[in-house]
Amino acid sequence: MSHDQYLKGDLSLTITGVDYAKRTSYTCECDGTDLCDVRLQLEYVHPRVSQSVTEVKRNETVTLPCSQTCSGLVKWTVNHKPHDILAQCDQISCQSKERFHMSHDQYLKGDLSLTITDADYTKKGWYNCKCNGTILCDQTLRVHDFSSNVDVITHHGCVLCRQLSGGVF
Repeated sequence: MSHDQYLKGDLSLTITGVDYAKRTSYTCECDGTDLCDVRLQLEYVHPRVSQSVTEVKRNETVTLPCSQTCSGLVKWTVNHKPHDILAQCDQISCQSKERFHMSHDQYLKGDLSLTITDADYTKKGWYNCKCNGTILCDQTLRVHDFSSNVDVITHHGCVLCRQLSGGVF
């Protein structure tokens, strides 16, 4: 914040060079009194228009749809951990991590959807379904506690969420 901004009553914080290291909660304080708290969250912005958004209430089961055919190896990953395979299928079988599932029968029919059970806030993010390394489907998962209000501000590819009341975000 600049001194001129402060004199005009603008207490905005400008963060430059935004990266994952700056993901945290920030508090605006005046004379020892908290004026507002914000949490900076970053999401990858993908230039492809095929990306879909799926929303789920916290602790519920959600399916990230992907209706494509693949005669090879299908892998689901979350974008910020591209080497962490959540589920995979080939012509013989499927393997999945705990709380993730792909159906082999559905895979053979061209349904490559990923099911996530008991979705919590750690499961939110941008998911990719790849066939032999080529992205077939992009899905953004948003997990909500629908009893709370969240103010979402986006600017230049950054997302700032401010919880207005109740719940965990």
